[in-house]
Amino acid sequence: MRRLLLTVLVWFVAGTPAWGDQKSIEMNAEIPAHEWNSTRLLNVNQGSTLEFEFASDGDIKVLLLDKDGFNNFPDVSQPLFRSDSSDRIKFSVVVPKQGDYFLVVDNTEGDLKAHYIARIKASTNTMAHIDPQPGASHPLILAAR
Repeated sequence: MRRLLLTVLVWFVAGTPAWGDQKSIEMNAEIPAHEWNSTRLLNVNQGSTLEFEFASDGDIKVLLLDKDGFNNFPDVSQPLFRSDSSDRIKFSVVVPKQGDYFLVVDNTEGDLKAHYIARIKASTNTMAHIDPQPGASHPLILAAR
């Protein structure tokens, strides 16, 4: 199965004021029929807000999963977000615990390739994060595959 590779490094700094650090990324990609890909968000702080805007030219599923959900994909019982058919959606999630999260774009049921644009904005709420090393940086890596 062919995978789309894209890696973008975005840094979250824990020493900024609450809600003071915001980063965003826009991806313009295509997904072949009968395939899926994912965007990995690494080390997202608890309490951070993730905002997503998604537009596509086909009916594809969009899911936001924690690491456990991603490891069980496609048999996911409790995604943080799921849209079974999307041409345009917008949603946001407050991260319940620090860790890795995955935006999954699923075209496994589609018979045609689909083009999509995904915009992700992350806002760090440093007041909600308990940092064992005050002043340490926490990388957020967005990687689509």
